[in-house]
Amino acid sequence: MNKEDVLKLEEELSFDHFDAEDAYCIGNEIVKKTSKPVRIRIVLDGDIVFQYLMPGKKGVEWLDRKQNTVEQYHHSTYYVFLDQEERHVYDENDSTIAICGGGFPLIIKGELRGCVI
Repeated sequence: MNKEDVLKLEEELSFDHFDAEDAYCIGNEIVKKTSKPVRIRIVLDGDIVFQYLMPGKKGVEWLDRKQNTVEQYHHSTYYVFLDQEERHVYDENDSTIAICGGGFPLIIKGELRGCVI
């Protein structure tokens, strides 16, 4: 997947409407379909509206860092990774962000309103 593919996916996976009930449904679907222990967080308008730490996963620092990355760059963490790789510019000294996959922007009516991690 290249940067253009990721941008297209960000656009395709945007919403006209999204609320806490939608977050709950999506979060539960992720929990049901994931066989490996993961951490899941959905943020909407600055509030954590869904969070689940599967058995075997502790702490939320990694979630915080991915959330910070999406909020800072307004793109998925994977897009940021691909962009920095392409430009050979890295934010590796910033311990408040995580430049890797796993964080996706929650775009509603063309506006960044949160993220799914």
